[in-house]
Amino acid sequence: MKNQKAIDKELYSILQSKETDQLHIFISYLDAEKKCAAEDLSICEKMFLSDQGKNHTQCQNAAMTRAVAAKIGWPVCGTCVSHLYADY
Repeated sequence: MKNQKAIDKELYSILQSKETDQLHIFISYLDAEKKCAAEDLSICEKMFLSDQGKNHTQCQNAAMTRAVAAKIGWPVCGTCVSHLYADY
């Protein structure tokens, strides 16, 4: 189980699916060269990184990712967004 402090330390990227145009959130990290890299599967497990179209954010903290997702609105996957508010 993750607590809110652990979630707040993770980095996230909001990526658009080439196939559906829906936006999904990926857990991300900075690699050894300080470049943003993302997990292969979105938080909701409905989008693969290989289906990536446009990047909306890269390697942002949870607060910034929540703000961007709220500004974008309904095109962002609700399941992915709910992970940012998890209190478990």
